[in-house]
Amino acid sequence: MRVLLINLDRHIERRNWMDRLLIERRVAYERVDAVDAHSLSRELMETANKSRAGMSELASGEVACNLSHKNCWEIIAQGEDDYGCVLEDDLHLSRDTASFLSSSEWIPADADIIKIETFAEPVFCKVKGSVPVHARRLRRLIGRHLGSAGYIVSKKAAKRLLELFGNCYDSPSFIMFSQKYDGLARFNVLQLDPAICIQDMRFPKSGQNPQLSTTINHYSLTNGPTVQKRGKIPGSGRRGSGLEVSPRRKFRSVILKIRMALRYFSIARIIPFDD
Repeated sequence: MRVLLINLDRHIERRNWMDRLLIERRVAYERVDAVDAHSLSRELMETANKSRAGMSELASGEVACNLSHKNCWEIIAQGEDDYGCVLEDDLHLSRDTASFLSSSEWIPADADIIKIETFAEPVFCKVKGSVPVHARRLRRLIGRHLGSAGYIVSKKAAKRLLELFGNCYDSPSFIMFSQKYDGLARFNVLQLDPAICIQDMRFPKSGQNPQLSTTINHYSLTNGPTVQKRGKIPGSGRRGSGLEVSPRRKFRSVILKIRMALRYFSIARIIPFDD
C-alpha cells in the first residue's frame, strides 16, 4: 500500500517529526508537496467561494488543504496499488501502525474509505458486522466523524471522489466523513477502532510539541462554516436569536436522528487512540 505524507516545503520541523516517527514505526512513505495557501490566486479563491452564498468564506489554508488531498487522490487513482494511505504531518502514530500500512491484505474487499484517525468526538458506528483486525475492529461509520489527517482510500473510491467533488473546495473531512456531501452514503466508510493516529492538538499530551501547531482554522474544520446572521424569521421559535429554527424543524431533526440510530442499530461513542 502506498503511503503519502502531505507536507509543505517550508514546514521542515513537521517533516522531520513525521520522518522520525514513520521510520521508528517502520513505515515506508512518499512525501507529497502540500499546496501553499500563499500561492492561491484571487480567481481560484473566488471560484472556491462562489457557491457558498450565506456561508462564511473559506480561508486560503482550507482551500489549500482541499487541493493537497485531491493531489493525493490523483496519485492513488492513477497508481497500481488497490489502496493508498493519506497522512498529514502533525500526527502521533500507534506502535503497531506498520501492521496496517505495510499491506492492504487485511482490508475488506468492499471497503472504500477507512478512517484510521480519531477526532475525539462521539460518533455513530454500526453495531453489527464489525470485523476484527490486528487486535482492533473495523466498524461501519454512519455518523459524522471529522478529521482528514489519516485515512486509507481505495483506488476506485479515489477516482469516484475526484469525479464527484472535483469542483468542491470544502474540507476533505466534510466530503468523506459527514452527511454534508453524502460521503457516508455514497461510500462504504469504515472506522478503525481504536484508531492508530491522532493529531497533536487532540493528543492527551498535546502541547509538548509546539512545532506541530496547526496553520488551518480548525474551528471551521470541526464545526463547519458559520451561517451569516439574518433577521428574525416570523413564527420561528425563540425571539432575538438571529437565524432561528422552527420547533417543527427541530422535531423533524430529532426524529431523523432516532430513525438513523434504529435503522442501523448504531452506537454513539468516542473512538479512542491506542498507542
